[in-house]
Amino acid sequence: MATSTSSPPLLFVPRIMWFAMLCSQLVYVALLAIPLVEVQPTAPDDTTLALLICLAIGCAIASFLVPPFLLRSAIERHRFELREVPDPTAPVGFRGVVPTIREYTDPSAVRRQVSAIAFAPFIVSMALAEAVSAIGLVSAFLGQPAHVWGAFIATGMVLTAIRLPTDATFIGPIERHTGVPVPR
Repeated sequence: MATSTSSPPLLFVPRIMWFAMLCSQLVYVALLAIPLVEVQPTAPDDTTLALLICLAIGCAIASFLVPPFLLRSAIERHRFELREVPDPTAPVGFRGVVPTIREYTDPSAVRRQVSAIAFAPFIVSMALAEAVSAIGLVSAFLGQPAHVWGAFIATGMVLTAIRLPTDATFIGPIERHTGVPVPR
């Protein structure tokens, strides 16, 4: 029986985390929709609602602005070892000059670096997106009606759903930085 020692695909763990975060927000809805505890109805406070809305908007905006900044700074800190090799698809040029292409000297190290570089900004974006749903949970406990806390949670779920990890979001920034495709 042969066992494989290869690592899981690059996006395996981020996609599991993405799905778990999305499901956790469904748990918020279930907690609020199923009355497990008798909550004393109180009049919702408009000032508190305005503060929660401002906080949710700030988290939503930060979820788009902070991760690219973190990703850019992480990419600039890393050094990718490249080498030039003859391009096997290009025709031989004038006087036998062979065109070259750049490639990574150690593709497995690059894949590990890609994972390390892209994972932290992904987690930050997911945390900020889920914070909007958590604000909805808080607003429900503060006595806001279902359409208010539901809007917060729905917005948080949409912000989470649009962050499905793809090759373009994880590998694309490194490929644009180096100009060399990351081996799959």
